[in-house]
Amino acid sequence: MQLLVGPRPRLIMNSRPLFASLLCASLASFAPVAAHAQLPPAGVSAVMASMASMDAEPAVTSVLGLRSEDTKAGERLTTSLRSAFAEREMSGGQELTLEEVILTLDCSSEEDTACMTEAGGALEAQKLVYGSLKKSGGSYVVEISVLDVTTGQVEAQGTLPFDAEALAAGNVDATATEVVNSLYPQADSAVVAATPAENLQTENDAPLEDEATDDRYIWGPYKPRPTWKKVGLGVSAGVVVLGTAASIAGWWYYKQKHEDKVIAAIARDNDAAPGVESIAYCRDILKQDPKAVDDQEGSFACQSFVGGRNVNIAGAAVAVVGGISTIVFTTLMFVHRNKDSDSTSAQSQRFRLSGGPMRGGAMIGGQGRF
Repeated sequence: MQLLVGPRPRLIMNSRPLFASLLCASLASFAPVAAHAQLPPAGVSAVMASMASMDAEPAVTSVLGLRSEDTKAGERLTTSLRSAFAEREMSGGQELTLEEVILTLDCSSEEDTACMTEAGGALEAQKLVYGSLKKSGGSYVVEISVLDVTTGQVEAQGTLPFDAEALAAGNVDATATEVVNSLYPQADSAVVAATPAENLQTENDAPLEDEATDDRYIWGPYKPRPTWKKVGLGVSAGVVVLGTAASIAGWWYYKQKHEDKVIAAIARDNDAAPGVESIAYCRDILKQDPKAVDDQEGSFACQSFVGGRNVNIAGAAVAVVGGISTIVFTTLMFVHRNKDSDSTSAQSQRFRLSGGPMRGGAMIGGQGRF
């Protein structure tokens, strides 16, 4: 087997291994079709047993380093996963990371099965294991896939939620074993190899996807509360205080200090309409040229009156908005994500900006969920 350097790594194989690979690929592609045709369990087992007898040697497997925002947790789980797969006689491949493979072969993502198959061939692996470890609050979600490089099809994949304790140094090995067991249950690993893990269903059990808790969010006190909630509550309360203070100050300024002066100016103005209100009178005065107003004292009183009244109204509006925001953030202080809910609700909502080298330049990109 020879690895050539080019736009993408390619494999050149002699005729004998190529024939064997094609034969295995034909049988492997037949097995999923047979399973979806609802063959009896005995029939599926017989097909898989025939395949196992043709290739008794353990599959050379490359377990790629997980993509993760939490680098330490990702590296710790990757190491344990490699040991757990090795116990199933799935090891021996090169130990690269998923990021390195995607950047080297310029794959669009790990969902590009054709490109990942090419990567597995370049690594001279029969199986390629890859995925991600995503963090959401204090919990994690592991998304993992096992690709059969020979057939170019994903033979098993799954999404599993874990709490932070599951990835601690003393528990991570058991967590990795749980991940591998979810992909290849010990009871009948041969049949599982032909069926994606999330589609497995026994006769008396409901589908795995129905086992998740429906309530994604629950109510009650919890620790630690996110910093953004505390900051939002503090800022909202501060806005209420400032808005209230401004409203009171504006009210005092126009109502207590200048309204009497405006009333006196109205009494001095022979052209004023009988019973005119202070605000209406001042608005008419302020529309005129200040230099043309005979009663300069009354004009100044009106300016102060209208300005104070505007501050009073604006401060009250700010206080109302701050009050609504305070109620919202107070509620959020007691609403938190249910760790036992469906794993899709635990996807990270943060925006990630990443970059890396490419042939003839560099790449920069972003990823996020909202």
